[in-house]
Amino acid sequence: MGSLDDLLESQVQARTQKAAEELAAREEARRQHEQEEQAQVWREQENARRKAEADARIARAKELSNAMDDAAERARAALAARQSDAYIKSGLEYFEKNDTFNAIADSTQAITLNPNNARAYYLRAMSYHAQGDYDRAITDYTKFITLPAEHGDAERLLAKAQARIKPWEN
Repeated sequence: MGSLDDLLESQVQARTQKAAEELAAREEARRQHEQEEQAQVWREQENARRKAEADARIARAKELSNAMDDAAERARAALAARQSDAYIKSGLEYFEKNDTFNAIADSTQAITLNPNNARAYYLRAMSYHAQGDYDRAITDYTKFITLPAEHGDAERLLAKAQARIKPWEN
């Protein structure tokens, strides 16, 4: 009977060994599956982080682009205002020399560059007035009155414009 017991013992050991190997293989498969799931979660988190960073960079780039556009527009407006002022200065020089045609040309150019430049309308109105073109003078005086005058001269320039208009009203 010894050999039957040995045979049974050997079969039990073989089955136990096989069961232990299967259990170890299942445990290894479970660990690998958990690692794969953890790796997948990490990849998803990393992708979400990268997307958030990319979205933030895009938003910042848009902000910078808008800021650059705003700065460029302010620079264009400032340049136009400076050019408009240069035309007014030139127009005033022409007006002082009684060259009303060139004064009108320069003040018109100043208005083209800066349509809200009250001084340009006033200069052109005075030039039209000096030429005897009262309809155009009144039109420009009227426009001048509706615009905020620059450099704090609004009251003085308005009084001058009104004084120039009054002779035509009678």
